Amino acid sequence: MRPFLVLALFALAGVLLPRAPAGVQDLVKESEVDGKKLSEWAELLRGKDVVQRQGAVLALAKFGPEAVPQLARALTDKEVVNVRLWAAHALGKMGPKAKAAAPQLAAALKDDSGLVRVEVAKALWKVAADKAAVTALAQALADADPSTRHLAAEALGEVGPSAKAAAPALVRALKDDGFAEFSRPGVVERRAVREAAAKALMKVDPAAAKEHGIE
Repeated sequence: MRPFLVLALFALAGVLLPRAPAGVQDLVKESEVDGKKLSEWAELLRGKDVVQRQGAVLALAKFGPEAVPQLARALTDKEVVNVRLWAAHALGKMGPKAKAAAPQLAAALKDDSGLVRVEVAKALWKVAADKAAVTALAQALADADPSTRHLAAEALGEVGPSAKAAAPALVRALKDDGFAEFSRPGVVERRAVREAAAKALMKVDPAAAKEHGIE
């Protein structure tokens, strides 16, 4: 085929193929959250200002799956627990759409913060249904912090029967006399860890719950 004919065909294809409306093209190119593009928030996330890093991770979460790489990197923030906690939460909300972050979530199961480990485990389960998440939540039931234990029990309940391997740990938690404290403006709630464990056991292993007098 002659060169000029090839060029003519490509030119014709460009004319005939439908194009996205200009407004849609601009939306894709200029996607912003709170007046900043994803790249700008990503830059703030890499900065030294801890307040800006926290704001950046919250903003990046609003971009959805487009920000998965940045949120995955936020799991390694060495200074600010909230950055890691909120990044894990955001990834979990995306579910399988954030599966590319599964390796970073799996690595973050070793985080120094029990609260972060629980949130990471919840996210890992939602993103990839990784059984390592169930193991991590079962281990978190023995954490020194009662709030971590309470959240771990609740998370296992959310997983349901797929977390049956954690039933023995939940049974042990039925004897936990700790109380988690959760605060909101003007109110501090104290919630018993053993009650959360009982509710979770009913969802995870109804037979084991019945055996221990929980129905």
